[in-house]
Amino acid sequence: MQIGTLMTCEFGGKTVLVTGGAAGIGLALARAFEAQGAETYIADIDAEALQAAPLATERKILMDVRNKESVSAGFAGIGVLDILVCSAAVSSMGGVLEITETDWDAAIDTNLRGVWLTNAEAMKRFAAQGHGCVLNISAMAGKIGPPLFGAYAASKAGVIGWTQSLAREVAPMGVRANVICPGFTETGMQVREIGWDMARRGVSADHIREEYVAMTPMGRLESVEDVVPVALFLCSDGAGFMTGQAVNTTGGVCLV
Repeated sequence: MQIGTLMTCEFGGKTVLVTGGAAGIGLALARAFEAQGAETYIADIDAEALQAAPLATERKILMDVRNKESVSAGFAGIGVLDILVCSAAVSSMGGVLEITETDWDAAIDTNLRGVWLTNAEAMKRFAAQGHGCVLNISAMAGKIGPPLFGAYAASKAGVIGWTQSLAREVAPMGVRANVICPGFTETGMQVREIGWDMARRGVSADHIREEYVAMTPMGRLESVEDVVPVALFLCSDGAGFMTGQAVNTTGGVCLV
């Protein structure tokens, strides 16, 4: 499918900020918005990845989404903002008796606190201008709670609950807020998680990927590009009557 043919997904004249935009799903979304004509900013905590991110512009902001001052400073460098996409995330693996406070805090601080802080900062602008769109990236784990990923699942479930509450609150202001829940997506995060599982179970990376595919009704791993058309639609005028939705892009793994 040619994204450029989706007439409801034209973003010329719009300004977009993507957090976690230096890699993975965030980078794919940033590049797609840029290709659609949006003035696109990316924010990330990884200065090296941020600098290397292959975008046509240099609208790159060093930001720690866990830190209110860093978030405020990052937003200060942007003029009018129309769309905020929150993709910054971390994960860890461990059973209930293995999760450390560090693991728990890292998941909650980045994946949930980071969404809250950036959403709240964007709302200062959106409420004043009477329009705006928030798209938060959760995960399949936020709906089904896979074993050994309790901290990650809790943080991602929190993103869904937060976004639905936000959507109801800000709808009268002309602002929409939705969530995308990807599945077994081929990203650097997935590579790290497969490495942890390999060490834990003594199986190969190929074996783990085959298990992921076997659990996916559509018969393959998800790519970051599978998320792009859905994200563009949810941020477009074509989805102007959609808010508070947690939309799966999982290939059928999660049907709730």
